[in-house]
Amino acid sequence: MIGERNLFFWTLSFSFLLLFNTSFAQEHLENYTIQGKVQDVNEEILSGALIKLLQPSDSTIVQGVFSDENGNFKINHSKVGIYEVQISFVGNETFTKVLEIKAEKQNYDLGRVILSVKQMESIEISGLRQIVKKEVDRTIYAIAESPFSKGENGLSVFQIIPEISIQPGGELFYKGRQEVVVYVNDKRIPVISPTQLNSFLSSIPSETIVNIEIIPVPGPKYDVEGFATVVNINLKKKQKDGWEGGLNGDVFQNKYFSYNASAYLNYKYKAVQGHLRLYQEEPKIYTEHFFEQNLITDNTKWQNSASSHDFDKSQNLETVWEWDLGTRTKVGALYRLNRKDGELSFDRTNWFFAPGDKLDSATYMETVFWEDFLIQDVQFDFLHQLDTLGGKISASYNFVNFDAKEYQDFYVHDFTEKEEVGDLKEVFFYDFPSNFQLHSFRLDAYLPNVLGFRWEAGAKYNYMLSQNEFTYLNQVNNSKLRDPERSSDYDYKEDILGIYTSAAKKIENWDLKFGLRAEQTIRSGKSYNRLDADRSFYRNYWSLLPSVFLNYTINKDHNLGFSFKRSIVRPNYIQIAPVQRFNAPTFYDLGNPDLKGVIKNQLEFSYLLKNKYSFSLAYMHDQNSITKEKYLDEKRYLVTTFENLDYQNNLFFDFGIPITFIKWWDGNFSITFNSMGFRTFSGRLERKEFFNISSTHRVNLPKNYNLIISGIYYSGLVGQMNFYEAFSRINVSLKKSFLGEKLNITAYANDIFDTYIGRRTLKLETLVQTARNTYGAQQFGLKMSFNFSKGLKIKQRNIQEDTEKRRFVK
Repeated sequence: MIGERNLFFWTLSFSFLLLFNTSFAQEHLENYTIQGKVQDVNEEILSGALIKLLQPSDSTIVQGVFSDENGNFKINHSKVGIYEVQISFVGNETFTKVLEIKAEKQNYDLGRVILSVKQMESIEISGLRQIVKKEVDRTIYAIAESPFSKGENGLSVFQIIPEISIQPGGELFYKGRQEVVVYVNDKRIPVISPTQLNSFLSSIPSETIVNIEIIPVPGPKYDVEGFATVVNINLKKKQKDGWEGGLNGDVFQNKYFSYNASAYLNYKYKAVQGHLRLYQEEPKIYTEHFFEQNLITDNTKWQNSASSHDFDKSQNLETVWEWDLGTRTKVGALYRLNRKDGELSFDRTNWFFAPGDKLDSATYMETVFWEDFLIQDVQFDFLHQLDTLGGKISASYNFVNFDAKEYQDFYVHDFTEKEEVGDLKEVFFYDFPSNFQLHSFRLDAYLPNVLGFRWEAGAKYNYMLSQNEFTYLNQVNNSKLRDPERSSDYDYKEDILGIYTSAAKKIENWDLKFGLRAEQTIRSGKSYNRLDADRSFYRNYWSLLPSVFLNYTINKDHNLGFSFKRSIVRPNYIQIAPVQRFNAPTFYDLGNPDLKGVIKNQLEFSYLLKNKYSFSLAYMHDQNSITKEKYLDEKRYLVTTFENLDYQNNLFFDFGIPITFIKWWDGNFSITFNSMGFRTFSGRLERKEFFNISSTHRVNLPKNYNLIISGIYYSGLVGQMNFYEAFSRINVSLKKSFLGEKLNITAYANDIFDTYIGRRTLKLETLVQTARNTYGAQQFGLKMSFNFSKGLKIKQRNIQEDTEKRRFVK
């Protein structure tokens, strides 16, 4: 293994040295000069205009530069031939000129290039007239140009992205069928739970967002497992010296009063720019639960009715700094802190029935759960631009430290036939301190023109170490004594080495992109229990994961797309932990170290009509899908463990329809149909069909009021053999801007009809479980944002130019 890694890194290092030498050699072969000055129709200097030298045959980029602070530019080139010079700037018409470079002439002066003003065009994929750009493997939404550019946050802006929906548990889903992994400025956000992710997104003011990239089939450079969709949020960077900032607040009421508040500050001075964001929230959530489990093996039944009160406090801090070391080199540092402490209380009544539905016994249990965790994330980045073509290498190191403490107290009482709480039967406690540390090293290279292909390659190595103590305590004579039978320790290690490459090219109306990722995974774990022998496991395997993206533009009204990707989903370290984790005196989870990774294959066809109507057909096949299994052990404790299904497949058809009802009312509809089939542990075939509809409408009212109405409906869902019944939600918000849009106030109501209720059925070989959860999603609130700045005004950049510029200088 060590030899293979050394060989890879030596090979990659040699490639980078070769790239450096190639770039150096090119700089000394340049003999011809193309120069000029870029201005607008008012003879104002246009600094930062993009000048590209293209091959006329296929528009391949030969070289690219930006105009300087005086509007001047110069391209040094080494080969004769016929080229196309293209000059563009935000909000202006593009200048194009065919230029023939001859051996007998060294200098080509274009003089003053005047760019006239143009009206920016919008592609109405969603119907809300936000500017949208479709690329070969992603769709880009220009939030800065949309109605949600002010007074919103990184979570609420998803209302104008019809593909993204929020599930009852807070999870983000793509078209109701794929989980979402969130990146910010191409850096993955480490999160533990959907609630934590939502809190982080809520702390990002919409005023700081340039665009959001939706990547349904991520390429090989992304660390994404399975069919997850990447959502990359690109934040603004200050272009001129000075500072800007903002304050945001949100108060809302469900059963309880809750609030969140955030502040941000961006600063730039010469070659240094920084960013600071603070966030505080105190959500309070009330949830009702009802479970019924019928044990098929002995025809007994257990019912549970509970209510929970969740009171949390969390604080987030993020600061990012970048330094320009000359014109081609940049270094950066990031520090992110997430602190949360919370209290969750349960009041739970349990009824146990003998065969024939005869009540056997009943208990009443009071449970109080406390958690306290701290996540610290540190990252260092290095970027070097190889040449004016946009070639670059980058390296980064990331360290994440997660400390968590969980405590839970159980008080079990008799429950009388008169439904009164009786004597105390049992007192039970647990204490779960845990820690994990993640080290990540990454090295990437990008060249925009290798035999006419845009080529990138890289490697990433992750090392994770986790230590967990599962301590259970019994109360004996007013003392807490460790339970040696239930308690255990668990240590886990994981090494993942990923090597990846991709190549992209445009050939006339075709956009092509091919990728390949190879991964080696080494996992080992060991559990310790004073009564039983130590249990350990070790896994070492390779995965080869190809991807293909094709996009064909028939004409301006018709666009076809095709993609294929293979990916792997590894069981998480808790799913394979061979330890008992009790969540009640007679219920526990047990990991399965023999779980296999899930191999996923995804095939998708897409069609875009008139840049407005989108249609897609997707097929997904899982081998060794992971699901939950439940059974009774020899002590009649209910055990939840994990098993591999033989396979699972899904067929999806979805389409998006924008509608403009009248000039002041427009909206969109996104509809997805799903047919799912899988084979259970016993070989039984199951198949279900369901659909979901999401829609957002924006109404422009007099006096600059904006009304937003959004809704979602699911006819059902299937997850880990749980069959969910239909559920829905409708949200309404009304926004008003003041002080030239510096101050924005929004009143809103979420789930106004209180219909976001989860009902599910779990059918296994040993039992049938039904459940109903009321999530408390109905909220009424008021939020405010205020933005301020000092220094030269930041120029808003068009999404097309932002995308082009990242290809050169990122």
